[in-house]
Amino acid sequence: MPRLFISIPIPQNIRWTLAAIAEEDLPRLPLGSRVTPSGQIHLTLLFLGEVAEKYQARIIEIARGVVGALPAPQIIIDRLSYGPGPVNPRMLWAVIKPESEQALGVISVALVKKLENEGIPFFIETGRAFRGHVTLVRFPEGGVGTLPELDDRLDFKFVAVRAELVRSTLLGGGPVYEIVDSFGFLGR
Repeated sequence: MPRLFISIPIPQNIRWTLAAIAEEDLPRLPLGSRVTPSGQIHLTLLFLGEVAEKYQARIIEIARGVVGALPAPQIIIDRLSYGPGPVNPRMLWAVIKPESEQALGVISVALVKKLENEGIPFFIETGRAFRGHVTLVRFPEGGVGTLPELDDRLDFKFVAVRAELVRSTLLGGGPVYEIVDSFGFLGR
């Protein structure tokens, strides 16, 4: 079964700059860490996990309806952080401001509710709030030891004009993403 997620694409100039920042930080990070290629940098709205092909058309229909009924949110990426938490982090993230996170959280919750109401099986972490982030670097499996302090403040702003359903194929060198479909926000 394909692994699917719904994401917000990030403008190319911001992706290139984020990838360059990750490359600059790489020598300070654990040996074996992998930088996300600029073409794969995105902001995950909802990870669906492994979903049977038979549900894909309905997921597209639901996502198009939810996203198309909502105004385009402004996204502000403002800092670097280790994720998913301070204990045993597995990645270096670019994190979005709380107001952007709140706007995307509303969209994510609306998608979850609609998918659940339609009986579409997908991966969901109960009790976990939406955390808006962009994965820049993945650390190697196992302990990463002491990580350097992060003091990098970021200031990237854009309006999300669409969301995308993405298929993720895991290969030896990391995931490969394929855009399955895209959905414009209200008026886009």
